[in-house]
Amino acid sequence: MATWDAATRRFGAARKLSNTQATELAVSPDGKWLAAALPRDGVGLFELPDLKPFTFFKRTSVRGVAFGPGNALWVGSVSGGSGNYKSYLERLNLGDGTSRLVHESNDDWGKLRFSPNNVYLAVYGTGGTLLQAGSGAELGVLPEVRLNPVDLAFSRDSTRLLYTGNQTRWIQVATRQIDRTIGFYASVDQDPLGEVWALGGPGSLGNLLITRPDGSTFKWFKTRPGEAADQQPDVTFARFSADAQYLVLVTNPYGGNSREVFVYPRAELLTP
Repeated sequence: MATWDAATRRFGAARKLSNTQATELAVSPDGKWLAAALPRDGVGLFELPDLKPFTFFKRTSVRGVAFGPGNALWVGSVSGGSGNYKSYLERLNLGDGTSRLVHESNDDWGKLRFSPNNVYLAVYGTGGTLLQAGSGAELGVLPEVRLNPVDLAFSRDSTRLLYTGNQTRWIQVATRQIDRTIGFYASVDQDPLGEVWALGGPGSLGNLLITRPDGSTFKWFKTRPGEAADQQPDVTFARFSADAQYLVLVTNPYGGNSREVFVYPRAELLTP
């Protein structure tokens, strides 16, 4: 793992965090902590910016981590298999390492995402459910939930939610009704200013689609400008920085475990 300095546009020294691969990362709202989901080890907590190990929370089959209201760390994990899944949502106390079980389900989920206003928490995997962020009370399932959502993002004003699986859907959070559907994208996010969505994946005109808040197309983007659209590597991860200055993309150019990381100034993406 290595941190990237936006001012110098350079990566810091790489540091080994664990003997197992980190599948999900979360940065605390105050920018002091990095939490890593380590499926075989549990949850690792590291100090930023130097990635100094702080503590580990031993858990089995951790799928997701996210910081919620009050800088609390929430963890999603799964047990069982072959149609006999059990998913657990815990809230960890970083001070003394204690935890509280907030929600459990028979669906296979574990990834987490909070709404910007910290009112809602979406949990997803094979299925998807919308929870009340403070208590973990279930508000309802996401429509067409069995289509295996692979990524999810809330709009800046927390009124809409975009998730992608076999197709990509915008839904109204209050009613949980679908209001727009397009093709498959692997990763989605809205910039912190609420002006555009970024949808990464294979596409007919590029490997990154930038849309307006209502989902209408603003522009297509290619990470390899000199190559045809059908030659672009799939984007597997797309996230805006918290200060809305950059978009980070990860592509899978050669299949397998190969990866390329791109960091684009947001202003460049918004140039027509």
